Amino acid sequence: MEHNKNLTKDIENNLKNILKQKLESVTVIKGKWGIGKTHFIKNFLDKLLIEDEYKFEYVYVSLFNNIKTEKE
Repeated sequence: MEHNKNLTKDIENNLKNILKQKLESVTVIKGKWGIGKTHFIKNFLDKLLIEDEYKFEYVYVSLFNNIKTEKE
């Protein structure tokens, strides 16, 4: 359990550093279905938007079940 908390804090710190750079960028959070990626990012971004230090706009895109492959 402690490992998960540390990992979450590491991810939060990395995302904060990306946002502080104020660059237009794309960030992907990849993981198995059901581990809480959507829950994490929505709560994380909502919390940051409340803080005065962070002012940004974001677009959330879910690719769940939308990946198609073409066979030749």
